[in-house]
Amino acid sequence: MYKPKDGATYGGEMTFTHAGDMFWLKRVSGKGGGDVTFKNVTQDLDLTKADLTALLRPVNRDLFREIFLLR
Repeated sequence: MYKPKDGATYGGEMTFTHAGDMFWLKRVSGKGGGDVTFKNVTQDLDLTKADLTALLRPVNRDLFREIFLLR
């Protein structure tokens, strides 16, 4: 784990599209995997960490390995 040298908050943010909607996800350090801010930008909806988990649920260990395993 590389902490920011300038004392900034540890974490990051990203945008992505899924099923035609754009999402914004931000995570910063904190308890239980960090503090998560999740939003459906297309519909201007604030979402929860549970919503993110539900969106990612189809990705299991086997699928992850198939996508990212170096061959």
